[in-house]
Amino acid sequence: MTDLNDIIVLWAETYGYQPKDAANRLGIHRSHLSRLLNYTSPVTSQTLKHVATDLNCSIERLLFAYMFMDENLERLEEEPRDGFDHVLKSVYDRLRSHRRMNEKHSIARTILACDIGTDYFDF
Repeated sequence: MTDLNDIIVLWAETYGYQPKDAANRLGIHRSHLSRLLNYTSPVTSQTLKHVATDLNCSIERLLFAYMFMDENLERLEEEPRDGFDHVLKSVYDRLRSHRRMNEKHSIARTILACDIGTDYFDF
């Protein structure tokens, strides 16, 4: 499994933010951002709220994108263990066409960028 810090790293990489700009957008000091990006400080709900605000999306969308980061996809390709796994597997099967093999975390990036319509989630 990945760490929630990965969502901060993904956000900063996806939008090409320089450390000073990223820290300002999150309302934190650059040294705190550095600790987040280096996985030495945990992500708080307040930090997630700032990222969600910057992306104009919900915290739930951030967490949803986190579940579809590459390191987590391996688990989705296994046999589902419970009802929630079945739901995730079904969503993954629908989003698989958005996966770009040469781009790290492409499904998560797609979710964050709102590049998918709600029709993917009509079961």
